[in-house]
Amino acid sequence: MSRLVITGATGTAGFAVYLAALADPSVSYITLLLRREVPSWANLPSNANEKSRTILIEDFAQYTEDVISQIADHDGCVWALGKSVQGLSEEEYMKIHVDFPLAAVEALKKAGVGSTEKPFYFVYVSGEGSDPSQKSMFMWARGKGRAETELAKALDTPTTRLLVARPGYFFPAHAGQRQNQKSGMGRFIDATLGPLFTNTSKGVSAETLGGFLVEGAKGSFPNVTLANNAQLKQLYKNLQK
Repeated sequence: MSRLVITGATGTAGFAVYLAALADPSVSYITLLLRREVPSWANLPSNANEKSRTILIEDFAQYTEDVISQIADHDGCVWALGKSVQGLSEEEYMKIHVDFPLAAVEALKKAGVGSTEKPFYFVYVSGEGSDPSQKSMFMWARGKGRAETELAKALDTPTTRLLVARPGYFFPAHAGQRQNQKSGMGRFIDATLGPLFTNTSKGVSAETLGGFLVEGAKGSFPNVTLANNAQLKQLYKNLQK
């Protein structure tokens, strides 16, 4: 049985992870780290209240001793917190996508998660095309790439492991989610191009992505440190056989 920490559960990827974890009988408990409660539009299964709790975080760059004590005794984390580059400076984008997950890793290490016999798995949701070399012309690619590099250093311990997921195009599975999670243009793109991309090597369904990320946090892929879109789909498919 696994106890998982999930961030970004009000976004597309994080919500898919939350649903997958709720549906997984091998996940015994879920702790959500959120800025606000799960919204009322979220259609959650009946076991959500008993199987999960929400800890409201005012600043993801700092963790109080109380929060640190509450995230101890967990087995894995899916870091799905993120924001579009639209309207953000490079400094703001790096704070959200690099500084925030690094602060969480330090808090988790302070909480004493993991052991040499059973390492703690930190799964970072990056993106296809991320650039650890920092040479990309795209700010998001530089940001995600920098996060991958810094997290690999921070989690290079006997008791912690990093799995980087680089999904391609994904979108909310249901129209109700798209209405609340995407802008008008985003909903139009999802409705017209979503099915096309999802059925190619460039896309992945929200359900598959959520399932893969949960399995990663459970330690189902101990020898995998990086999975691109095609690889994560195949790895998850192999588990379903």
